[in-house]
Amino acid sequence: MAKWHSIRLLLVLSACFGWHTAQIDYVLAFPQAPVEKELYMKIPVGFTMDDGKPEEYALKMHRNVYGQPQASRVWNKYL
Repeated sequence: MAKWHSIRLLLVLSACFGWHTAQIDYVLAFPQAPVEKELYMKIPVGFTMDDGKPEEYALKMHRNVYGQPQASRVWNKYL
């Protein structure tokens, strides 16, 4: 975690030298990046379905989630 004084110093330097600054939401960093290949996950425990058993189905992932091996690499590429 950065201290406020460090952030303020970087903002002052960027203003003095005309550097470009951008803000990134790190709380939702991984889920913002799209998936590179098709990923499927099992239905979570406790999820109920009207027309069948949850074991018969799989969920297709459209975004990365924390814990996937390729999530950080895809997020860096996405930036």
